[in-house]
Parts: sequence; C-alpha cells; structure tokens
Amino acid sequence: METNVSLTFELFFLMNWLLKHEKALLNSLIKHAIDHGFAQDLEKMDMNQYLQSADQFYAVILEFLLFLEKSLIQNLESVQLDQAAKDEIFPALKKIDLEALDLKTISRSLQQTKTKLSQGQLKKINEASTTQEQANTLLFEQLLKNWKPTKKEPLN
Repeated sequence: METNVSLTFELFFLMNWLLKHEKALLNSLIKHAIDHGFAQDLEKMDMNQYLQSADQFYAVILEFLLFLEKSLIQNLESVQLDQAAKDEIFPALKKIDLEALDLKTISRSLQQTKTKLSQGQLKKINEASTTQEQANTLLFEQLLKNWKPTKKEPLN
C-alpha cells in the first residue's frame, strides 16, 4: 500500500517541541492510557484482529494527525484572539483609576469583555466609532455592571 502523509509546519514544530520540552508529560499520557485499559485491550487482541488492524494503520495515523492539527489550529487561534483582545482592552485599562476597584471586579470584567469581543458582540456607538472605542465602551460597561461599591468608599 503506497500512502503519503504530509504534515503542516506547525504540526511538525509542535511534535518537535513536545519531544524537546514535554517528554515527561507525553510519558504520563502513555502511562494514563495503559492504566485505563490500553494494556488490557492490547492483550485481548489476537492475530486476526491484528491483521485487520494493519489495514487500518494509515487511516488511524491520518485521523490522529488530523485531530492534532485541528486542535493545534483551534488553540493557536484562541491565543491570537487573546492577544487581539488584549491589544483592544489594555489601553482602556490605563485610563481607569484601578485603586477604586478590587482585583476580582477587574478580572471578571476583563474576562467578560474578552468573551464578548471573541463573540463579535461589539456595539456600534456611531458609524465613525473604531473597534478600539467599541472595546473601551464594552469594558467600561462590564466594569460598571460588576462594581459593588461599599459604604467605606468616599464616592458611590
């Protein structure tokens, strides 16, 4: 059977990186599989099943590599989205007096804003508003929603 498998550069780089930096984690994953039924399934396999499985080698390898690649792409996109959200949100944070807010309120507001940005829930302030201005407005709305003033604060 002649088959060709092509790997994207990103997938090749991931596999190389995992081998260099995460051998212990890969080893733990293999141990986990063995502890959760892999060894028993392997012992139960007879020669006929093995020969039938041999015909499926290419399909299994291809499915595994495609899963890795899909997972890698999804996770890389979320990292890029996080960076884009940070670029849009952090300039607004510099304008806020953060001493009046607790860390929990800020974190919750940032997370909610990032989620809404990733879902494309920006509100048009006016036709000329930029994405940055819309992100700022969204962050300020979330901060106001999450802010719970106390009686000890001079301004409520």
